[in-house]
Amino acid sequence: MKQEDKPLWYHIYESFPPKYEPSKLLKVKKNLGSINLLDQHTPTSTQKFLNIYNKLKADGQVDEDRLFDESLEIFNNENKFSQSREETFQLANALVVLSSTAKDGEIEVRISVG
Repeated sequence: MKQEDKPLWYHIYESFPPKYEPSKLLKVKKNLGSINLLDQHTPTSTQKFLNIYNKLKADGQVDEDRLFDESLEIFNNENKFSQSREETFQLANALVVLSSTAKDGEIEVRISVG
């Protein structure tokens, strides 16, 4: 790539490389969801992962080589539970339309989520 073709961010990154390498978590989990910057009380996904990681590390019950993988497994399980709770909440608030216009006496049900 020619010098003049390099984007501005490349020169900045080259001049001021990050102090720490990007998180291994971000390499494994491509989408950690959105962040509400106005909500200072709810931890981000990265903060949740780091809390799990630091707790396991402090407990000393997980081998250092397996620490990241164990933390990721717990994080994924908690995230699945959280997603299923959110889906249940969406279904609980879904719009349900009952229609008795069917000719054979059956009731037609339509559920609208989102």
